[in-house]
Amino acid sequence: AEFEAVFENRESSLKDFEGFAGFTLLRSSSIASKGGGGSEAFAGENGLNYSTCSIWDCKESWIKWFKDSRKGSSSSPGGMKDLLNGPPSPVFWDGVLVLESEDGA
Repeated sequence: AEFEAVFENRESSLKDFEGFAGFTLLRSSSIASKGGGGSEAFAGENGLNYSTCSIWDCKESWIKWFKDSRKGSSSSPGGMKDLLNGPPSPVFWDGVLVLESEDGA
């Protein structure tokens, strides 16, 4: 999938930013279709929906990364503009419980 390849192949310094803990690219396991339970508004290529999840030590660290990435750092989502239905819309969650295996998340 082209969208996944952009994430996989881009040069990123995300892991070098203070406060960064982790990143996951998420792909829905069902295809979005009319009446099929998916959201056509967010359907990507082949009807798949994607989301990202990054974990930071605090919201302020994410805001600093976001501002820096808009200045042209290698963590900015270069090459994605043509693949998105619109600009990213951040949603913030406070972690209240973390469970991990011995190998980590």
